[in-house]
Amino acid sequence: IWGDASWWTATGERFDGTMNYLLCGYMVSFASGGRVDPQAAEGLQYRVEPLDAAGYAAAVGGLADLYPAHTQAAHLNLLGSHDTARILSVTGGDMAAVRLAALLMFTSPGAPCIYYGDEIGLAGGKDPGCRAAFPWERERDWNRDLLETFTSLARLRREHPALRRGDYRVWHAPDGGHLYIFEREYEGERLVTAVNAGAEREQALLYREEVGSVWKAVWGEGEARPWHEIVRVSLPPRTGAVWSVTG
Repeated sequence: IWGDASWWTATGERFDGTMNYLLCGYMVSFASGGRVDPQAAEGLQYRVEPLDAAGYAAAVGGLADLYPAHTQAAHLNLLGSHDTARILSVTGGDMAAVRLAALLMFTSPGAPCIYYGDEIGLAGGKDPGCRAAFPWERERDWNRDLLETFTSLARLRREHPALRRGDYRVWHAPDGGHLYIFEREYEGERLVTAVNAGAEREQALLYREEVGSVWKAVWGEGEARPWHEIVRVSLPPRTGAVWSVTG
């Protein structure tokens, strides 16, 4: 189901969730930072177009209007499948885009799904190019840094219930900017994810009384520094980070 699947899930009598191709398109659009390869993206049945932070927030908010929380939690989140060109090809070979999209997938509501080979940088155009066999005997061709990204994100999600069951709240999504910050909260645990999909370092100034003052980095790279009544969050270009927040 490539588009709005609410008819299939609204009553609870058909499916608990579906393959979340709408979110797939939004994540790839935002994480790619305008690097989408038109040829690889040709024929996709979901939209891939440049999104700034505000556009991504609006798109995700639209999904919240389509699906109740229990449906979002049951959706299968993915970055591609046997029916699409591979994400590395769609993003023009940009490894940073794959990493950022993976970060969004593993920290968003829903069940993350890795299409075999994406975690080692396997490329491939639309069917049948996306269905190449996994290169088990050519480990020298595997992108080990990308594999570590996927492994560490899977570990992070397993270790923090807030990433699996938590409420979702956007903290920062400026119009024209590319730094997107959101919180997942569950039974007192708070995890904050920040993604800078832009080409320049970007920062956000957040009020301490609203976001908390003790920030412990648990994944990625970035700065979160309390200063007087605010917390200054700063990320280098094309990077992401996750913090555990208390206080």
